[in-house]
Amino acid sequence: MVMLSFVLVLVEGCGDGACPEPCGAAASSSSTGSGGHPLPPDVTDGTAGSSGSGADGSSGTVGSSGDSSASTTARPGADRWCPDMDGDGFGAPEGCRLSPVPIAGYVTNADDCDDAHDQTFPGAAQLEPTLCARDADNDRWGDDTPPAGVDAGTDCDDDHGGTFPGAARNETTPEACARDDDDDGWADANPGPGIEAGADCFDTNADLRPDAMLLTTLLPSGGGPGSSRTLATIDTQSANVADVLTLLDPTGQNPNVSMGSATLAADGTILASDITGAQLLELEYQSSCAMGTGTLTVQGAPNGMPGVVDDIMCGLQRGPGGMLYGISLSDELHTLDPVTGQITSSVDVVVGGQPVDVFSCGMAYDCAEDVLLLLNGADGLLYEVQTDGTATVRVDLTGAVQTGFSPTALEYDPVAQQVFISTGGLLWTAPLDGTDTLDFVGFFGQPVPTLQFLPVCN
Repeated sequence: MVMLSFVLVLVEGCGDGACPEPCGAAASSSSTGSGGHPLPPDVTDGTAGSSGSGADGSSGTVGSSGDSSASTTARPGADRWCPDMDGDGFGAPEGCRLSPVPIAGYVTNADDCDDAHDQTFPGAAQLEPTLCARDADNDRWGDDTPPAGVDAGTDCDDDHGGTFPGAARNETTPEACARDDDDDGWADANPGPGIEAGADCFDTNADLRPDAMLLTTLLPSGGGPGSSRTLATIDTQSANVADVLTLLDPTGQNPNVSMGSATLAADGTILASDITGAQLLELEYQSSCAMGTGTLTVQGAPNGMPGVVDDIMCGLQRGPGGMLYGISLSDELHTLDPVTGQITSSVDVVVGGQPVDVFSCGMAYDCAEDVLLLLNGADGLLYEVQTDGTATVRVDLTGAVQTGFSPTALEYDPVAQQVFISTGGLLWTAPLDGTDTLDFVGFFGQPVPTLQFLPVCN
């Protein structure tokens, strides 16, 4: 009876007897999946044999991404489990397995188009939800140049979260793929290849956006010790000049300075060149403009000899790389330290190998082309100047104005991609398209020595 009972147990455990080795050994064996994960008992390779039918003849289902609540209890039949190597909830179509229970590192879908990148999967780009796209910068737009097998989206720089279609809502083509790092609605004027350029020369500072700045000048031109110094706005349609702030020194007195040029930095710092003292001045007015005043503070020691003609800095401009540049009547392009006001290096300004004879000048920065501009009153030419001093003629004014004008001022308008030009008492505009077109705006009513877009008083 004891032997008979033992045989009955074997028969019950092995079913119809198709068990060539002890059943206990067969039940404890396991294999390894394609992802290196151990496979549970009874798991088969979904890529081999039949097309993934379960033990009851039903097909393995392909569900949604990685159901973490799936039961670990064996079910009748087997589902298809596909490797999810990047852990994004979407499986690769290669290396799928059939199993009645979940497999660690596998999911019940094979929808991933790049299982080595966890930001590439169906719906990764939320604003392009029908695509299996890559959104590496998490801006909800898919990379427009993804690797093979991945759907192309419309993000022209998927490594930069501030660059995507519609980033710059205030531009003339707001739907364009542009860069707006400071989220002010204006696109970077020089963003790099493949990205739509906009009109923001200061895309790291929302306070310096184009619609928050006005064309200004520092008055008077020349002026003695008794003259009031003012910041005035200029109407770009009529050339009307209106004083808005009285400028004082730090002691509250009228400063004995004569400003020949001014420039604005990305952090909002405003510097001006003082022709009288051969020095730099810092202009600050946001803290006091509600009272109608601003302050001019000497920046360091003089960078030349006061009264020496060649040391007069007729042009001052922030340029490529945020560096501070100046042009003097010595016909040189200088690099200056904005803190100490001192000249750190100098090169001759030359065109065609010959020096440019600077008589009266204005400077500007074409931020779209990342190049300095020089307007020379002596010859009536507007030059493009590289940082090594090499100059080329950009606009010839001699067909419309008489040469030898002074004072001279120049400013770049990034919205219209043109320049404003002061030829003493007259305001002009000129496009930078090589046509030498000069449009007359109006009379200032007085000599205007500087032109500069500056932020409005807050």
